[in-house]
Amino acid sequence: SVMAGIADDLFDETILASSDKRVRRTTARILINLANPTPNPVERHNALIDAGILFPIRLYLTNKDFTLKTMGVTLAAMLASSPSARIELGCQPELLRLLINMCNPHDEEVNEWVAKALAELAADSSNFDPIISCGGLNALIYMICPRSKSKKVREDAVRCLASLSAHEVAKTRLTQSKALGDLISISKSGPGLSKLYATATLTNLEHDSAAIRIQTLYRGFASRRKERRRSISGGAEFTGFE
Repeated sequence: SVMAGIADDLFDETILASSDKRVRRTTARILINLANPTPNPVERHNALIDAGILFPIRLYLTNKDFTLKTMGVTLAAMLASSPSARIELGCQPELLRLLINMCNPHDEEVNEWVAKALAELAADSSNFDPIISCGGLNALIYMICPRSKSKKVREDAVRCLASLSAHEVAKTRLTQSKALGDLISISKSGPGLSKLYATATLTNLEHDSAAIRIQTLYRGFASRRKERRRSISGGAEFTGFE
């Protein structure tokens, strides 16, 4: 096919490993255009997977060029929107670990693609174990905390957790971490879909000791919000946020 022919040319190692970063970046941009999830991407994504696109993605994620690394994350996130491609990505623990390790507190744009990739991958339950074993929960817990400022990052991270929270290991980790308080906060005051996904996650976590901890944290959250409202209206002295 035409796609296979294009991919064969682009996947040539002399191009992928070119000493000229302009060649490497241009190749990556072409692949990103081919992997764009709109419109009707499934057939294109399947052709790219069959042609071996996971090889250049792995090369990009291990390259010293941060721009190229970012393009690798973008490619993975775009491919993950297709069911067969997300299964293939989930079967690549080394690649998945490289992808998750791109999450960082200094670049919200990169985090947006990492969060999107993980949310798409978690749409298939066969990817729960790989995501968790490759360190996905730590990245997701960071991406929903107040230090993460991007609404899009938070929305996709919570979307991923809504899926993963059906997994027993994820349930235990989430109920024992600071993420529980962040999820409660998002479920009460988060925007749009983030609020919905946080509520779905908490619903999955409501069992045994987790339910007790959720109730305790929620009472504390509700009490602090009530005090803030009183202080703003002049009913009490404002003592600051915790």
